Amino acid sequence: MERYHTKPPARVQVLLARDAPLGVVLRRGPSHKVCTLGWDRRDDSFTLGQWYHGRIYTEQCDISPDGLYWIYFALNGKRHEATLGA
Repeated sequence: MERYHTKPPARVQVLLARDAPLGVVLRRGPSHKVCTLGWDRRDDSFTLGQWYHGRIYTEQCDISPDGLYWIYFALNGKRHEATLGA
């Protein structure tokens, strides 16, 4: 049986402001890259933020009620081996 290797689909998560029609869209993928987008829900327009090479932990993110500020937790770490000096 032949196996096909496909890339996993991009993941999209949205944070919405409580008191304003604004939001932040996070598109994760391909591997360890996240695209941030501002979303103005009044006219359904999007503003490209940046591509971040690392991981943004959306469960630890929040957007201010007025939609002007976004706080996030991100890591761009690689696994490092612990070494002991002689």
